[in-house]
Amino acid sequence: MKVQRFVMGVAAAGIGFTISHDSLHGAYSSSKRVNRVLGFTFDMPGAIGYIRKITHNIIHHTHTNIYGHDEDLEVAEFIRLSPIQIIK
Repeated sequence: MKVQRFVMGVAAAGIGFTISHDSLHGAYSSSKRVNRVLGFTFDMPGAIGYIRKITHNIIHHTHTNIYGHDEDLEVAEFIRLSPIQIIK
């Protein structure tokens, strides 16, 4: 029963992140208002959607996969996203 709850929690978080990710991109709906409202779901667990829009939409999509610029490449010290990436 505990494993099922854990899996459901991970699935719900994934769905929630997908909705907030797409809405922060302005891609969930053709309505800017709907995207703005759904973007606030990113703020509910304590994240800041405004900062995410800057760091992801502007920085990541301008400097995709360029080390030292794309912060999405520095997910965690124990995750390696490229064979040339040095783990500290």
